[in-house]
Amino acid sequence: MTRRRLLAVALALAMAAGACSDDDESGGGGDQLGGSTVPATATTLPADSFDAAVCPATLRWSSSIVVIANDFADLSRPLDDDPGERRRVYLETFDRVAAATDELADVVGSAPAPRGASADAIVEGVVDAVEAASEEVAAARAIAGGLGTADFRFRSVRGGKLYVTTEKARAIVLHALGDLAEDHDYPALAGGCGRR
Repeated sequence: MTRRRLLAVALALAMAAGACSDDDESGGGGDQLGGSTVPATATTLPADSFDAAVCPATLRWSSSIVVIANDFADLSRPLDDDPGERRRVYLETFDRVAAATDELADVVGSAPAPRGASADAIVEGVVDAVEAASEEVAAARAIAGGLGTADFRFRSVRGGKLYVTTEKARAIVLHALGDLAEDHDYPALAGGCGRR
């Protein structure tokens, strides 16, 4: 990936995160996804629309997999003398990211069809992006599963790709939403995924 492309992806992620960082000011917590609590997000879309189902779920997923990955850092700190336990926690963290991604796939699969002539292409594009993110997580989990206990002696797991994989999975899905919005003139999927 070229440096310019990497910068563009990082900028798109930052813009999406900024556009989607509504905190629930009512004091009523957040949502559960993949075993982590993430901030609730507001939407102005009709409850029966594709956007109303997919956009909030995508934003929750994106936040939750970052929280899950960051949980590993906290859980790993006291395990400097127990690389076997660090390995178990690391693999479990990948499993939690995979479970959150599966939940997103379930939401996308059960969402009402979007309106418009490009409905099939939009659904197919979102499904493909979530599947690609899932495959990315599964491949990195398989690599991590093949690492030996000695690779887990330090908090920065030698040969591990948890944080890179988490960010890459997010980029795959969020970039696809932006592309679909542009390619099919469906602005509800752009930027903040439905926010204007």
